[in-house]
Amino acid sequence: MRPWSSILVLMLVAAVWMTGCGSGEEESLPPGCTPLKELVASGRSPIQVSSARVWPNPLMKQFKVSLMNVCDKRIKTVEWTTLLYDEAGKLLPDGQRPGIFNELIGVKPGESWEGVMVVGDATVTGKIVLKSVVYESAPRGAEGKKALSQFKMMFRWKNPKHDADVAAAGGKVAPPSPRPGASPAGSAAPIASPTLVPSAKASPAPASSAR
Repeated sequence: MRPWSSILVLMLVAAVWMTGCGSGEEESLPPGCTPLKELVASGRSPIQVSSARVWPNPLMKQFKVSLMNVCDKRIKTVEWTTLLYDEAGKLLPDGQRPGIFNELIGVKPGESWEGVMVVGDATVTGKIVLKSVVYESAPRGAEGKKALSQFKMMFRWKNPKHDADVAAAGGKVAPPSPRPGASPAGSAAPIASPTLVPSAKASPAPASSAR
């Protein structure tokens, strides 16, 4: 049985738990957070997967993931690949699905949130592999320049191990489609998307800046 057909029901609520949240570049970091530059240099992700588990809800079985922003930048978007397995530990026929979280204001450093996905009865376990993270930051070269630091741009971090981790977990990886001027995986590159153009903010939004 496949509840709600095979439609991915993703209710990523910014049910944000305030765990000593800082305001990114404007204030000191809360415990457990690290500057993004240091995370990238050491091959770590700006997002921590706190838990990924299947809940046997009597009405509809659910797969829940808990994520935490562990960098010093406000995070706007997180993309990942979901992998769902049966009782024998085999990937289900429809067990590989994309996942995405978007937050207009952004998730501050140290904040956590939870995503819920409806899954089929055969699902026993699951995991997620992070793909990319979009975060907000002042333009490069703005350090020490107050006027420039008020303007925020969107940057994307790409997980360089995504495809390898998905393949190791039994998933399928789409062949790469290189784009002219594409940045290397794992790098922090500005986004040239019409929906993610630089936005000017005279003052930080209610839920601080992120990179």
